[in-house]
Amino acid sequence: MKETRLLVILGVIIPILLVVGCEEKSVQPGETKNMIDVHIGIDDASVSVLSDLLPNNTFGFVITGFDRASVGVGLSGGGDSLTSRAIFRFNVSDINESVDLHLYCISKIGSPGNVEVYIVNDSGTLHDSEGPQPENVSNIWNLIDTGIKLTEIKPSENGWSEINIPFSTIVEKRGKDGYITIMVKLADENIDPTNVYEFSTFEYAQSHGGNGPYLSYVSQT
Repeated sequence: MKETRLLVILGVIIPILLVVGCEEKSVQPGETKNMIDVHIGIDDASVSVLSDLLPNNTFGFVITGFDRASVGVGLSGGGDSLTSRAIFRFNVSDINESVDLHLYCISKIGSPGNVEVYIVNDSGTLHDSEGPQPENVSNIWNLIDTGIKLTEIKPSENGWSEINIPFSTIVEKRGKDGYITIMVKLADENIDPTNVYEFSTFEYAQSHGGNGPYLSYVSQT
């Protein structure tokens, strides 16, 4: 079931401030701000592939269960260059309007530049790669090929980014079970290693009491 949080505003205009970063849209009297969280830890992940094999081969790992999802180019423990993208799934089965996506950047390593945010065909429930050896992750990695680019942003460390998702785009990409999948990648993935953003995940919100990825929309009370 979808996990939804409600903030009810009674009689006054209260600008809702993000914990760190830019100010969110004001909520007017008689309105409710609805918030849809990532429901479970296997609904967000990093997908990382061996950079040297790109673009023809996508061998690497899907990693769930961590408090951060990487976007950029880093190094594995063995010194291999890994290009990573972040994935977030949300249950929007009851949504009949546009929503705003909120992503919290935990850290920035190096100078990774801009990131692109896509809505892609739903990945389905995400599962960790099974072993220590790279495996074919093209079924996840290549979802971006038919995705719709929502925007390009430059995240700030310890700050929020807010991205609008039009309802028409939700309808186009919403899966049969009511989920949408968001994929975040560097605008330029052909950069040197140690240029990475790290975004918060379901696990981060659980361990830090908030600041996880979420969707929001406003309804009349």
